[in-house]
Amino acid sequence: MRMGIGLNLEQTQKLIITPELRQAIAILQLSSQELTEF
Repeated sequence: MRMGIGLNLEQTQKLIITPELRQAIAILQLSSQELTEF
C-alpha cells in the first residue's frame, strides 16, 4: 500500500499542486497510516 502511495506522490509532484491539494494528500497519508496501526 505504501508503494502505491509513493508512486502516487511521485506522479502528483510532477504536476503543479496547490497547497490545498498537498494538504489533502498529507491528510490521506496520515489516515492510511492510522488505519494500518489498528
